[in-house]
Amino acid sequence: MKPVPTILNEKNISSSPRLLMAGVCVENVVGRGLGPSLGYVSQEGLQRAKWSHPEVVKKLRGVIASGICEECWVWNTCNRFEIYALFRGESQPVWETLESLFFEQHPTQRSRINRMEGRDAIHHLLRTGLGLNSGLPGETDVCDQLAASIRLSAKVGALRENGPHLIEKILKVVAEVRAHTSWGRFSTSYISAALRGVLEKSAEDTICEGPIVLVGSSSTIHRVSQLLLTEFGVNPRDITVYHRSHRSNGLMKVIRRAAFGCRTVQVEEYVSPMLAEAIGASRLAIFGIDRASPVLSGETLRDARIGIEHSTIVLDFNTFNSTSGIETTSGVQLIDAQAIERSIRDYAAHLSGDTRFIEAVSEAEKALVSVVPLFDSPVMYKTQEMSW
Repeated sequence: MKPVPTILNEKNISSSPRLLMAGVCVENVVGRGLGPSLGYVSQEGLQRAKWSHPEVVKKLRGVIASGICEECWVWNTCNRFEIYALFRGESQPVWETLESLFFEQHPTQRSRINRMEGRDAIHHLLRTGLGLNSGLPGETDVCDQLAASIRLSAKVGALRENGPHLIEKILKVVAEVRAHTSWGRFSTSYISAALRGVLEKSAEDTICEGPIVLVGSSSTIHRVSQLLLTEFGVNPRDITVYHRSHRSNGLMKVIRRAAFGCRTVQVEEYVSPMLAEAIGASRLAIFGIDRASPVLSGETLRDARIGIEHSTIVLDFNTFNSTSGIETTSGVQLIDAQAIERSIRDYAAHLSGDTRFIEAVSEAEKALVSVVPLFDSPVMYKTQEMSW
């Protein structure tokens, strides 16, 4: 295999802080591979360990206020809830602070928490970015979610300079491994797979005619809006995005650019009669919010659908469940986060028997083993030839 140029800067990090991670994740078909040792929780255990977006913000501020570390971010996805910190000095006080803040609600979960530091934390970060730790192996959305977690931490003052520099380098390596190894053939999108599964089993042409309602201002809604336009040919005039973000929110600006021409409506709360009516009148409604409590009840949706003859599909990516009791509403089909995950895992189990997939995993794993040591070099990266 020909050498691959790795484009990295010459930032001296001999005095840089160290990285550690504390978190929980669910098992996938690839497993730990050549990466660090991992313990796993069930989907139910993961859901119990998670915190909603507003709570994560409070806890990030608490971590920084404690002075125990310099920078911190939370990687919160369908398959993991992980807290990363850059620190100096002893690691034990950092572990204790992170675990007391983020896992105190379920002390029994502490025995399942993965603790990683230094090279192991870097290796795990790289494997996860490559989709090797994902329910849908090879998925690319996980990098969008990492970028979103960095934006959130920066917004609340939990990041300085080293964290963004580190993530930039992680994402560059991930992109290179995808581009220069056979693992790139298995790059896919979790959100695209979920959308395609919904539309292929339904009347795609009718659904794509709209109206379509998107709820949230997350990276998930950003990606959904892109896919509806580019892969499914939806007219942006048939899409309405309901969000709580203010005009200064950077991701909403990205969403507006990605879905040029779609309507955006700012609401004070997602528990809103106006939003319920819009969902009731839609053919497809997609939740991309991170709220611990449901925002739409079956009774509210039934009232909103009075006089509506066409059916509505509700696709909910929120692991906490954005709705309650709507599955019994006439004309409504609910596909929640748990149903999406089951479908994805069935596909992944089938994929794991493919010889080409097994070979690609091996190639990607070896590539990462070769690059991890460079992250603790006094010169973190320089332009050099690397053979995966």
